[in-house]
Amino acid sequence: MKVISAYLQKVVIGYIMVTLLVIVVLQTFFAFVDEMGAVGQGNYGTWSAIYYLILTTPRRIYENLAIACLIGSLLGLGALASNSELVAIRAAGVSVGRIVRTVIQAGMLLVILTIIVGEFAMPPMERMAWKYKAVALSKEISAVGTGFWAKDQNQFIQVDRALSNDVLMKTTMIE
Repeated sequence: MKVISAYLQKVVIGYIMVTLLVIVVLQTFFAFVDEMGAVGQGNYGTWSAIYYLILTTPRRIYENLAIACLIGSLLGLGALASNSELVAIRAAGVSVGRIVRTVIQAGMLLVILTIIVGEFAMPPMERMAWKYKAVALSKEISAVGTGFWAKDQNQFIQVDRALSNDVLMKTTMIE
């Protein structure tokens, strides 16, 4: 029974990972085409756009893992059914409920992966990507330490951090 469960999980997770890879690669390609509009501004070149896209990949994984689980599970079970492996598994005495539980267990492993990516990998990499792109696009913005420096004619503005689009913390203006 454990061998069958491990095999089902291996097949389903394999199809989910391939599906996720295809979705993320396609989305990254379209994002790269979109980033080409910003290439040439400031110090933002093609390699800068590629680096930016690499930094934003955890967000794409986080956003698409649920749909990849659904599509990959269906593809995996479909592949097993087309090779009559599900019939053999049922003939071995495994119930449909046990097959469903095994697939759900594989999905739960990926839910844990989603939580890890969403809570620990994505936020710092998104901040780093945004900061990198903002600095590369503008000659008048600099990232030093934890904050941003911007120049407006003869004034310098320093923002330590932004809580949201409307709330800035520890803002200093120097003339």
